[in-house]
Amino acid sequence: MAGTRHMARALCVLLLAALFTLISPADGVVYAEEPAVSPADVSDPASGILSLDYTELTLSKGKARKISAYVSGLPEGVKTERNYEWTSSDPDVAVYLRGDIKALSGGQADITCSVSLSDGSVLSAVCRVTVHVPVASVKFVSGDLSVMEGDSFVPDVQVLPEDASNPAVVFSSSDEQVVALQEDGSLFAAAIGRAVITVRSADNPEKRAQTKVTVTRRIGKCDRVLTFQGIPWESSNETCFSMLKESGFISENVQPHSSFSTSGWHWPENDLFFSQISTWRTLPVVFSDRRIGAERSTLNPLKTVGGYLPQTSTLVYLNGIGADGKVDPEITRLIGVYFSFDNRHEKGTEVFTGLLERLEKEYGEFTRYASRYLARYYPDLYASVSAQLAEAQEYDIQLPGSSQYLGEGVVCTMYGRNNTGIMLSMDTSGTVTLFYGRTDAETMIRDVADILDNETVELEDAGV
Repeated sequence: MAGTRHMARALCVLLLAALFTLISPADGVVYAEEPAVSPADVSDPASGILSLDYTELTLSKGKARKISAYVSGLPEGVKTERNYEWTSSDPDVAVYLRGDIKALSGGQADITCSVSLSDGSVLSAVCRVTVHVPVASVKFVSGDLSVMEGDSFVPDVQVLPEDASNPAVVFSSSDEQVVALQEDGSLFAAAIGRAVITVRSADNPEKRAQTKVTVTRRIGKCDRVLTFQGIPWESSNETCFSMLKESGFISENVQPHSSFSTSGWHWPENDLFFSQISTWRTLPVVFSDRRIGAERSTLNPLKTVGGYLPQTSTLVYLNGIGADGKVDPEITRLIGVYFSFDNRHEKGTEVFTGLLERLEKEYGEFTRYASRYLARYYPDLYASVSAQLAEAQEYDIQLPGSSQYLGEGVVCTMYGRNNTGIMLSMDTSGTVTLFYGRTDAETMIRDVADILDNETVELEDAGV
C-alpha cells in the first residue's frame, strides 16, 4: 500500500509540473498552439454583403427563373429592413416579379436588388440578364426560282419572329455543280440544270426550308458597261460632240444645240426591266423647263449603226448638280441616246432582224418580248419576225392614266453593268428604234426635281 501511495504522489507531481508549463501565473490566459492576434491587428467589422443566386442569366423570351437574395457579414447590431427593392435597367427586356425574373423581349437588362440597413447604408447586387429570342421558322418568300447561268443571287427568305436574336441564315445546294455557294454566303448559278436549295437558321439549324432553282442559259445580260461610241455616260454636251466629230459620226460643222419639247422619253420603269419586263412609263422629263435641263440634241449621223443608217440620232441630257448641291443649268450630262430607223427608207423588219443579229454577236443574246396581240392583229408583221420571237414573252402594257398601249410591237432588251442598258423595239408600223442609256435615268431626274422643289424662289419686289 505504501508503495502504491508513493507512485500516486509522484504521478500527481508530474501532472502539476506539466500543467504549470501551460498556465501563466501572471494572467491565467490559455495560449493556443499559434499566438492569438492582438486587438491592434483586427480589421474594422465588415459592412455586409448582398448576394444573388445568379450574377449572369440567359433566358429565352417568355421564360422565367426564380431568384433569391442573401445578406451576410452584417456588423453586430445592424439589421436589414424588411423590404427588398428590385429594379430593371430595361423593363421592356426583363423584370423582377414575385420572386422570378421574367424575360419579355430580346436584349440585355440589369436586374438590381437593393436593401437598406438599420445603420442607414444600402447593400445592392446585380444580375445581368440576356434575353434570347429563338428562331421559330424560316421560309422562302417566293416559290421555285429561275436564274440565268452566271448569275449571283441571294433568295429572299423570311425569318420569324421578326425580333429573332439571330436572324442569320445559311444556304446549301444539293448540286454545287449547278448552284454553288460563294464565300460571302450568296449563291452562284454555275451551270445549266436544277438544284434544291436549303436554307437553315444559323441560330436553330432544325428550322429550315427548301426551294427548287432552275438555271437557264445566259440571256439578256452583258458583263460590259454599255456605251455609245465609247462616250462615258454623264459626259457634257461639248464632250459628246467633240468625240462624235473625232469618230466621224457627225459632220465637223455641226454645233451643239438643244431642242425642247413636252414629249417624254420612254424608258423602262426600273433596272429590273432588263431581266423581266413589267411596265413602261413616260419619264417626268419636261424639256420646256430649262431649270431641270432635260434637253436633247437631234443629229443626222454620217455613219451606220449596226449596219444601218439611222434617219436621226438623239442625245438626251440632264443638267448636273454643282458643288453647292444645287442644279447648275450650265452643267449637262449624257443619260441616253436613241436612233430612229424610218421604215419608209428601209423595210422595218429587215432592219430589226439585222440589228438584233449584229447586236447579239457583239453583246450576247437579248431577252425578247412580243405583244400578245401581235400575231392576232398583225399576222404579216408577226410572220416576218416569228423566227426571232420563238421564245418571246408576251406583254400588254398600258400607259398610266392613258388609253394608249405600248404593247403593240416587239421589244428586245439587254442590260449591262453600272445601270446601263440597250433596248431594240419595233412598233406595228415597222418603225425601229434603238435605245442606249442609263437605266436609272428616272431616279436621276427625280433627284434633280427634288432639289428644285426644295429651292426657295425669290421674287423681285414690283414696288406695288
